[in-house]
Amino acid sequence: MSQTKKLSIAFYWHMHQPVYQLTPNGDFLMPWVRLHAVKDYLDMALWAKKFDKLKLNFNFVPVLIDSIIDYGEKGAHDIHSRMTVSPTENLNNEDKLFILTNFFDANYQTMILPNHEYHRLYQIVQAAGTDDVSILTDQKYSDLMALFNLAWMDPSYKTSNADLKRLVKKGRNYTLEDRIQIIEIQREIIRKIIPSIKKLVEKNKIEITTSPYFHPILPILLDYKNIKKNPSPDDELLSLKTELDAKLQTKMALDRIEEVFGRRPRGIWPSEQCVNGKTLEMLSGLGVEWSISDEGILANSINFEFEHDFKGYLKEPYHLLKTY
Repeated sequence: MSQTKKLSIAFYWHMHQPVYQLTPNGDFLMPWVRLHAVKDYLDMALWAKKFDKLKLNFNFVPVLIDSIIDYGEKGAHDIHSRMTVSPTENLNNEDKLFILTNFFDANYQTMILPNHEYHRLYQIVQAAGTDDVSILTDQKYSDLMALFNLAWMDPSYKTSNADLKRLVKKGRNYTLEDRIQIIEIQREIIRKIIPSIKKLVEKNKIEITTSPYFHPILPILLDYKNIKKNPSPDDELLSLKTELDAKLQTKMALDRIEEVFGRRPRGIWPSEQCVNGKTLEMLSGLGVEWSISDEGILANSINFEFEHDFKGYLKEPYHLLKTY
């Protein structure tokens, strides 16, 4: 009999959202931290509890952690959530145009089509366009805002949370109080993310890594002066301390994740998986034990061309099956 070999697979999820605020205390310009938080961030971590032998890697960019805390603990709003908790009679035509344009930002097949009323409103707007905001009544605007926020919430919460289950079943004729409650339920979910992940870290079910604080491209910061061809002596950019910035952003990230989760990351997910020799030297100097990059950079590093067939399968996968 041929002896079977064990295959090791690393599941590594990269969680990243940029800074969506123009000012430290202003509303977020985009809703994606909040919406992905109630759709993915907690639910993905809780899956680790369902498999005793499964261990996972999660990468959190520090500015995302900061934003999660802002939503859960500090009551932060984005433009979408601010409108959701506003009385419809206070909405002007510009607000209504924003709702018509942005509150269908959801996967059609999995989030809009399965909900009868949400899909009906979608068809009305698709047929009429957005030139005339009177195509929907104030009640329909209320329903659209409620249904958009409900569609983004993970299905498991819609069955486990009694209040949310009731709101989903209602289907239409949502009140301002309903919409306020939906946003508050979202905050309750968001507040559970960091404590739940911290428990998994303490139990060694998951490993947390991070990226430089504001997600800069490290090789550019560390090697900027060598990238520019024939720089002029008066080039102001050459006087910037970009190497120091790279180091400080990485150290700040390691410190922040240790502060929040109680354990210092051993690994770094470099922004956009960009690495070079100087990047790895800097990471090593900060006590980082491992990092990750992609197939293209590896190919350049070892002078080997990876060939794929028409299905995408590698003809010679050996070089991707080991660490470097």
